Amino acid sequence: MKYIQKEHKTLKGVFKWTINGKVYIAKTNAKSGFSSRFTSHFTAIKQYLQEVAKKRNDFNAVFLHPSWSNKYLYTKIVSELLKINPDAKYMVDNFKDYIDIQILESSEELYDEKELQDLELKHIFAHKCYIYGFNQNETSSLLFDRNIHRNTEYTPTEKERLQAGIKQFYESLQTYLNDIDKALETNIRLNPSHEFLLKYNGLNLITAFDELYFFDLVFYENWADFEQIKNDHWEIVQLNDRLKERIQDYNRHFKIDKF
Repeated sequence: MKYIQKEHKTLKGVFKWTINGKVYIAKTNAKSGFSSRFTSHFTAIKQYLQEVAKKRNDFNAVFLHPSWSNKYLYTKIVSELLKINPDAKYMVDNFKDYIDIQILESSEELYDEKELQDLELKHIFAHKCYIYGFNQNETSSLLFDRNIHRNTEYTPTEKERLQAGIKQFYESLQTYLNDIDKALETNIRLNPSHEFLLKYNGLNLITAFDELYFFDLVFYENWADFEQIKNDHWEIVQLNDRLKERIQDYNRHFKIDKF
């Protein structure tokens, strides 16, 4: 159902944003509901656009700057918003008009955390919005949570998120490699949105997974499926290295001297 603030602001559940055909799916179980989650996102997006709108700035200057380098979600969202209208000053005050918000799952009551996560992952995998959408790989948010709960064994929910992230890596990296190969073979550049997401994700995709793997190796080594996790990590690193090489080939082929 379409989100209507007066009617749905205190609901909890799973939501979908669509911006220029690109999707972001997430959940909230906050007592204050969807409204507080959206307000937090809107504030961050507005700040990003305000930075882009400053004199002598443009989108490339901002997203490549170290102080904004970890704003993965907002970089991808702002990139897409500026493809709709490149006037950052205009978009500062009007970007919300270009975000379609749908509620996919909802409840007045708080969810069981595992139930809510399962619902969120169901919709994320259905839309595959971690490939050419705004969602980060599941290991990114898992790393953030693990840094808060340092030195504790994984919960069943965290293990499920790790496995979801590994599955997403294989799908994303293979899709990107296939799409670059096709572009080079046909001599047809990717559309601007896909090109940016492919490159941006390709350069940042496994950063969190690498940190997570080495930080939590002490736990993984005691798991029955450790050998599989170790092999998955190695294969994903190799795929990502291959993707970075192919991005360089792509840039040379199409004579792209910037990002």
